[in-house]
Parts: sequence; structure tokens; C-alpha cells
Amino acid sequence: MNKINEEQLNHALKKAVEFHGHLGPFLVIGVKMGLLGRNTFNGKYSVEVRTQYCPPLSCVIDGIQISTGSTIGNGGLTIKDSEDSDISVYFKGNGKVLKILLKNEIKTTLLEECENVEKEMLEKIGYQIIETPVEKMFLLE
Repeated sequence: MNKINEEQLNHALKKAVEFHGHLGPFLVIGVKMGLLGRNTFNGKYSVEVRTQYCPPLSCVIDGIQISTGSTIGNGGLTIKDSEDSDISVYFKGNGKVLKILLKNEIKTTLLEECENVEKEMLEKIGYQIIETPVEKMFLLE
């Protein structure tokens, strides 16, 4: 599985927090998904995010925008509102497709941990996700 450079991650997280307004676990997940896809394609690609379009799940979108540079405005990002609560990202380029899926057990645990908590606790959980290896978080197809 592709790795994420720590310096690259820290830079993207700083920009994502400035853009999003705070550090939270789903923002971190989006940054990591975006960096994995960007590092895999190393060039021109488009991104499609499938998730429920409501916080906290939709917070991944901001992380993906910042870490990839793909946005709705520049035509590089498409968002599909998912009827289920899965979070998946499709990178398409050079005739290839990479699907990154957040593991269900991670998503379920985070949704439970993030329910009705203060911003400080969201940040604490976000830092835990920063330290979680990508192999434990995502399925790649």
C-alpha cells in the first residue's frame, strides 16, 4: 500500500485546518485519502467522493480538496451523495481507477466517539487518526 510522507501530511493538514476551521477525524481521513490518491497517480486525475452530504461524514470533502487540489470549481472533484454512510473516493486518470474505502469499523467507531463532543475532543480524536496507519483505515481496490 502506498505510504504518505509525514512532511506532506503535516503541510496538507495545516492547510486543511485553516480552510475547514478546526481539526477533526473526518477532515484528517479526507487528507489521507487525498494524499494516497495523489501519490498513486502523480499527475492528472479526477476525483469522485461518495458519502452522505452532512457533517461529520462530509468533512472528508474539505480534506480531499486541500490534499489534491481538485475542487468542484476547477472541475476536478465530483461529489455524490451516498444513501449509505460509506465513505469512498475514486481517483481516475491514465485509464486507471483507484477506489479508497474507509473501513466500516473505523467509521462506526468514529461516529460514536464524535457524537455530542466538544471541539477539543474532536481534535484529540483527529490526532489519533493522524497516527493511525493507512493500512488499518482503508481498503484500496
